[in-house]
Amino acid sequence: MKYHQPLLPDCIYHVFNHACGTENLFRQADNYSYFLELMIRHLAPIADVYAYNLLPNHFHLLLRIKNEQKLTTCYQAQKKIPPPASIDWSKYVMQQFSNWCNAYAKAYNKRFDRRGALFLDYIKRSHITSQDYFCNCIHYIHFNAVHHGLCKSIDEWYWTSFQTCLTTAVTRLDREVVLKNFDGKEQFITFHQGKPKIFGDEFEFI
Repeated sequence: MKYHQPLLPDCIYHVFNHACGTENLFRQADNYSYFLELMIRHLAPIADVYAYNLLPNHFHLLLRIKNEQKLTTCYQAQKKIPPPASIDWSKYVMQQFSNWCNAYAKAYNKRFDRRGALFLDYIKRSHITSQDYFCNCIHYIHFNAVHHGLCKSIDEWYWTSFQTCLTTAVTRLDREVVLKNFDGKEQFITFHQGKPKIFGDEFEFI
């Protein structure tokens, strides 16, 4: 499975990364909250987020990179100039991910008086190419905490988008798109019963 694919405009990706070695990314509840706050700040302008799960030593996201027109608007807002005609949007998008992780790592290191890299060097990503893949990836992401023994059922883990998809609370998560792909809340809940469907080498638990 190729995990270093370019992040292209108007495409959907499963994005994930892990802490270095035996380090944890999150030690306290406010670490999780701050990570999500930074995610909104850095990624919301360039991507629509469909699902997430934050585990103590790694995280998972499912998102769609915005189209070129919206990326152009974001670029102009940041740089105060139009993007060059030859711009590589995948590099621009990747820089926003780097800014997000670097901002968190800097704050984390200051908070816990540590030095050095916090995340593995490269954010892994997998291109989502079908509705089946989309739905199974969301199930996989939400099930991850159960797989790692952090809880017994999906709805017990707080730092995931599962419950957000079932509420009407204000959120930056693109809940409507998610539920539409599952044909509504009832099918969404039913789909999440049991273990995720694993097919081919498209998923490996991390």
